[in-house]
Amino acid sequence: MLRTGKYPIPSIIDIVNSIRLAKGNVFAEWKNSDTAKLFEDHGYKNKKECGGYFF
Repeated sequence: MLRTGKYPIPSIIDIVNSIRLAKGNVFAEWKNSDTAKLFEDHGYKNKKECGGYFF
């Protein structure tokens, strides 16, 4: 992917999830980074009975 300059979104999602879900102390530096915090589940849910959209 790095050589072609094309980054398919599903592949990037798979890579990030592999890093996030790695067990033990693997990728510890990344897991403790500010970037990793962007991928945490913050609990935002859209209620189906609401008439509007949540952005």
